[in-house]
Amino acid sequence: MNYIVRFWNQNRKKIIIGIGVIVFLIIIVQILNQIAKEQKELAKQNIQTEEKEEDLPTQSIIGGESVSEEETKINVDIIETFIQKCNSADITGAYNMLTNECKEVVFPTEESFKSGYYDIIFATKKIANIENFLSTDNRYTYQVNLYNDILATGKLDETDQTPYQDYITIDQDGKLNINSFIYKKEINLESEKNGIKLIVESQEIYKDNEKYKIKIENNTDKRILIDTRSKSKSVYLVGSNNVVYESFISELSSILYEIPANFYRNYTIKFNKIYSSEVETVAIVFSDIVPDYEKYMQNKNEMLERIQLSVNI
Repeated sequence: MNYIVRFWNQNRKKIIIGIGVIVFLIIIVQILNQIAKEQKELAKQNIQTEEKEEDLPTQSIIGGESVSEEETKINVDIIETFIQKCNSADITGAYNMLTNECKEVVFPTEESFKSGYYDIIFATKKIANIENFLSTDNRYTYQVNLYNDILATGKLDETDQTPYQDYITIDQDGKLNINSFIYKKEINLESEKNGIKLIVESQEIYKDNEKYKIKIENNTDKRILIDTRSKSKSVYLVGSNNVVYESFISELSSILYEIPANFYRNYTIKFNKIYSSEVETVAIVFSDIVPDYEKYMQNKNEMLERIQLSVNI
């Protein structure tokens, strides 16, 4: 024991220095290991990022159509540019990327775009997951899931995991239809019977429904009723697959169902038809038009004359 104490007293300085060197070397090794680990993780992330960039959404979710990688990269860049403008609060720049028909139908002013889209979705910065939904007729529709950018917000909660889902369509000029609006088509076709004329002016296609601008002229001397509401599918679309798609005509005010003699009304009617490249709309039908409203009101239960009008699209 005395020997150990004497050895310690004689070599105290050297022992302390030796222990310090060993501790220092251990710390250095740990630091180098940590740096190597971080570099390895960073390299892995870079590889994953590169792989993600190369994994372009060329194949459509619906229909299986394939778009070239070159065209897909152009389309993805356009959508990402739009999102970047929104993230940087360049509202004018983002609005100017919309098609004229989107401005006409969905957001007629920059202020309506700001309040109805930007303020709702981009209250916080977003990152996007972009999938090819459907490509047809020189239009490319993408399913875009917009997530909160946790790097920008600095926090993560359950709402960050629930994306805002939009369907964005790129036309042949590289302009955008947003808010699930796909496109608008002018139709201007008509059908007439017994002095009652059905005019289908235009068609608006959305991801989950179709809307039609319709004009009905009553060129008779009697008040008419365009629908009695007694049948569930009296106003409907006919698809190229012969399936009937019902309308949401019940959303109209009841007073608009009546058209006075020698008068007309304009309608916007929505139909329950989901956007598809395989099924086109071939006709629109009003099957329960009452040509004499006063007579009908005297006895609704009596089977009176009905007129059916349809327009082939």
